[in-house]
Amino acid sequence: MTLSRNGENVIPTPAGTVTVRPYRSSSNAQLKAVLSFTPRMSSLDRENTKSQTDEFRGFFTLFWIGLALLFLRTSIHSWENNGTPLSWNFGRLITGDVLVLAISDAVMMVSMFFCVPFVKALQNRYISYYWTGAMIQHSFQTAYLGTAIWWGYHRQWYWVQAGFLVLHALSNLMKVSLVARIL
Repeated sequence: MTLSRNGENVIPTPAGTVTVRPYRSSSNAQLKAVLSFTPRMSSLDRENTKSQTDEFRGFFTLFWIGLALLFLRTSIHSWENNGTPLSWNFGRLITGDVLVLAISDAVMMVSMFFCVPFVKALQNRYISYYWTGAMIQHSFQTAYLGTAIWWGYHRQWYWVQAGFLVLHALSNLMKVSLVARIL
């Protein structure tokens, strides 16, 4: 979509706008163009007046400051009680069955490559996304997440290991959903 403004063509893009301004130089009769790119204003830009009036503007900074203070307090409390800056209980929890967790995570990552032939089939129009492809995608996602939850429960892992596996499964599913939306 091209908009015209004062003899200039403005092309909006997801990252900003491209302005094309044609001109003729005095030494050459050939038509030339000047391209200029204006980036889209982000809500994180300091110059963005819209984000400066946001009532939650400092909330995220306050959250990270609070998290840093909580970490500092926990470290001091652990130093006073144990003589170490941090307690290693969390490390002991996640390394309890680390080999099986690593193999499970590797199997999960390898199974994500099943989406490649699925996407190729969609691109080559062997199957249509609506309704066949959507059913295949959602069935795979349900089975994938259900298997991660079941495996953590079946192995009787601590919440740290089961939570890691389920959160990693969820992040992988978000990547697959993003690929399907791009198509």
